[in-house]
Amino acid sequence: GRKFVSVSEAKNQAETLAYSTEKALKDQGEPVGYITGREASGAIGVGLRYGSCTLMHKIEGQRDVYW
Repeated sequence: GRKFVSVSEAKNQAETLAYSTEKALKDQGEPVGYITGREASGAIGVGLRYGSCTLMHKIEGQRDVYW
């Protein structure tokens, strides 16, 4: 069945995520790139996967990636 999360539990989860993100940025610095994309997969006997994304890099610019 579905599990509903209380408001206080959702707030605690959001605060934990915010703390983890803040700590990672403090320890490792700001990212120089990010990925936006999508992926699809399926299996009938054999697993298949397809995905595409755009790699946005601060120095190298934009690059399309497929798998």
